[in-house]
Amino acid sequence: MTEQAGDSAVAVDFSRIQETSCGDTEFEQELFQLFLDDSTARIDVLRSALESRDLDRLQLEAHTLKGAGVNVGTLKFHEIAADLEQLDGDSVGDRGVALFSDLEAEHARVRSAITSYLATL
Repeated sequence: MTEQAGDSAVAVDFSRIQETSCGDTEFEQELFQLFLDDSTARIDVLRSALESRDLDRLQLEAHTLKGAGVNVGTLKFHEIAADLEQLDGDSVGDRGVALFSDLEAEHARVRSAITSYLATL
């Protein structure tokens, strides 16, 4: 069963990557693996930036995660990253911590969805 974008429990709209890959499953696997590897590393950098309140670095990493999420069809992950990108110096604290927690949880859902999808290819 393919998850559809209208399902609120869905983490990834796989039709996005299927359109991009034109049915090339090896290309899909490569794109998803790149996303998983890169997003995991960037989340670690984002955590450090949040802890040190490095707003410039936080916004840069959040922006990059937002774009990567859109490219692979995440439905909520990129929205949370966009919210993180919009933080200012006054809202980095509690709001930033809450958003980062949401991002990590959504990343876990995205990872699980992608891993399950890749197992079907």
